[in-house]
Amino acid sequence: MLLSNPLAEDDQAKALVPRELLLDDFEVKTIMFNLSKESTTRSLKNLLMLIGAKDQKGKPYLRRVNNARTRRIILNYLFDRSQRSLEDLAVKYKSKMRKLVQHALGKQNVHNLLSDNAKTFRRFFGGNEKVYPVLLHLFNRPYADRGYSYPKIETYYEMRHAAQNKDLERFSKALSKKLLPYEVVLGFRNTYRLNIPLKSLLEKGVMSTKQKLQMESAARAEGVELELDYQKYDLYELWKVFYFKVLNRDYENIQLVLDALRLKSQEKIEFDFGETVVIFDCSESMKGSEKRPLHPFLTGLAAISTLKNVAHVEYVGGKHIKVELGSEDKAIFPSGSTNLWRALVRAILRNPETIIVISDGYENVVKGLFEEVYNHFRSLGFNFKLLHLNPVFAAEVGGARKLTEDVKPMILTDYKFLETNCMFKMLQSDRDQVEKFLVSKYQNLITQKVEG
Repeated sequence: MLLSNPLAEDDQAKALVPRELLLDDFEVKTIMFNLSKESTTRSLKNLLMLIGAKDQKGKPYLRRVNNARTRRIILNYLFDRSQRSLEDLAVKYKSKMRKLVQHALGKQNVHNLLSDNAKTFRRFFGGNEKVYPVLLHLFNRPYADRGYSYPKIETYYEMRHAAQNKDLERFSKALSKKLLPYEVVLGFRNTYRLNIPLKSLLEKGVMSTKQKLQMESAARAEGVELELDYQKYDLYELWKVFYFKVLNRDYENIQLVLDALRLKSQEKIEFDFGETVVIFDCSESMKGSEKRPLHPFLTGLAAISTLKNVAHVEYVGGKHIKVELGSEDKAIFPSGSTNLWRALVRAILRNPETIIVISDGYENVVKGLFEEVYNHFRSLGFNFKLLHLNPVFAAEVGGARKLTEDVKPMILTDYKFLETNCMFKMLQSDRDQVEKFLVSKYQNLITQKVEG
């Protein structure tokens, strides 16, 4: 939205951002900062939104955005990095990079670059000569290193040539270098239908920390044990792998996963809402979509793990699945109806300072009764804060479904944003709490800097 609208200095009347905030390249720096904080996969996905998108019926739902600002952001993100990082990006995300370069520069400029037009190259890349071999790679032109060593790109072409010619010996030799990502070598094997054991790819293909977690069961089925340190993963990923193991009755290393969950759960957000009762919606509707199964439920679990002073959790709906650790060990799984009002009564009678509801806001047992109960107890003088965290964006209401008219839900699609979202929400209702939070955050940063 920002990039598709004019800057204040161009047209103040139409600008979304006032002129004062444009000082010192505010817009570009903010966007680049956020891209740097995301995973590479998600940042590239965000940048690809600038190309535009259509739904299954061919109707555009993302408008194409292309101007000098988008070009600068795309080229900076892709190429303003170390040579090693650039090579890794070009090998693993070749197709996405090619689409972004085409979008940013246009067909004519790309043609000029690939024709070794020095003037065009200087215009967009200055003296950054290490970019040129990567451009050749992206657009499948004959590779030339131009004085820069790119062993992974060279191996990429060696392996592709061997795959095209069904030269299994040469392919295996290139694979043994252990330079290329697992998904790249798997793509060669599948595209060219090579008789190469999957076990070899799992052993010699390079995997990210996250990929190792995703491939753990598949690798074990092939007789390959991947080196996994569960404590390197965040709460969401740990809950995700825990439920995968439980649902598939794969109890290998499950105790290590639980140990990592307990360790990570000690890292609480700075906000302290006082004694808190959480109402956690575990009904059928919290299962999520086919693309992101269990996402709302897992986001809720991760959020609960980071909250301070949780005295009790009220689970709404759900069914219990046996976990074969001890005779009494069970895990709750989304199922059944959403009867939030009864949980609210039980939560209020515990007399907490704060009640946090984690729910998609969909009531299918006496719809609207949650608000009736809330207003009734308020009228009786019960004094508690109510916070509604909604992990589901509802397109039909243009945001998140409400449970009560006077409590605006906080959309929480990623538990790591909980602290920031709370800060912005409290700016309107409890500035003293925000001040305490910021002071505590600042003191922690100073302490870490001194210790570092």
